[in-house]
Amino acid sequence: MIDEASRSAVRAGELTFELFTAAAQTLSGKVQHCCAVRESSYLVSAGTAAHAADDGNTEANRLDHVMVQAVTRPGGSFKIKCAAAADALKVDEQFPLYEILEPYRTFQKELRPLSMPEPVHPELKETEPGMVFGKVLDAATAAPLPGALVRVWRGVPDPSGDLMMEGFAGEVYTDKDGGFKLALPAGKYQLYAVARAGGLNYKAKDFAVESIAGEELYLVLPLDAGARVRGRVAFAGAAPLYPVNIYLKRYRDNAPGETLVAVPAGRDGSFACLVAARDCFCVVIREEGWKPVEDTNAGRGFKLQPGEELTLSYTLEPSEG
Repeated sequence: MIDEASRSAVRAGELTFELFTAAAQTLSGKVQHCCAVRESSYLVSAGTAAHAADDGNTEANRLDHVMVQAVTRPGGSFKIKCAAAADALKVDEQFPLYEILEPYRTFQKELRPLSMPEPVHPELKETEPGMVFGKVLDAATAAPLPGALVRVWRGVPDPSGDLMMEGFAGEVYTDKDGGFKLALPAGKYQLYAVARAGGLNYKAKDFAVESIAGEELYLVLPLDAGARVRGRVAFAGAAPLYPVNIYLKRYRDNAPGETLVAVPAGRDGSFACLVAARDCFCVVIREEGWKPVEDTNAGRGFKLQPGEELTLSYTLEPSEG
């Protein structure tokens, strides 16, 4: 048990508690989806429906309290037991198993009252996709980038900033004017754009978008022309067993800022990466047991031209003690 005063764990000599049960009901039925394959599965939730607040606002199609959840059998049939107080049923995609067991499909989300007689046969309706139109341009000149790759993943960034990918949603190459078009089911997505044009490599960039059923979204995706940074890290002593990370950080006000690129060194100590040509950066290497490296190019920082290549070399010294 947790002692609330000291916030520490203590061994309980005796623990007494009561369990209260409530009347139950058994729900069975089959989810029917006009475009589903025979083996499709869904996530079925039963509980109490959210009620409107005094001002009439409420989140549509939401269960206020979920009492039980279960994945249907292949084909959509289900049988669950929950409290008799449950008054609504909801059907969702079988998250987080997108694309693992079957193709991802979307449908209109609706709460279905449980006042209907048994068995329950929720019928799912197709959703109209949202249309995403966009152009990929050079961030400095606004010139269109034909042949750029735009790849789409379902998901959103988590609190740490890393992307939570639910599944691959599609990809498209831009036309001669840098334009592209995507039909995406309603939801939140990450667009990944990268290009090579005019002999230049453009630094890849992520863009967060939300597709809304039946609506059109227009985007401009600017990409920075890149410059290549390569080099090698050596060690004055036995090299560590793990790869060393090299960080290219924005250099501003004579101090390192946010990380622009992080790349691990290979087994031979070599590394290579692409940095936006317009970024002023410094190189930082910090590994436990070794003296840190902070290369600011004599306080000026590094700033490369599009297509330029910079070669660097570092030797890490063991830290004292």
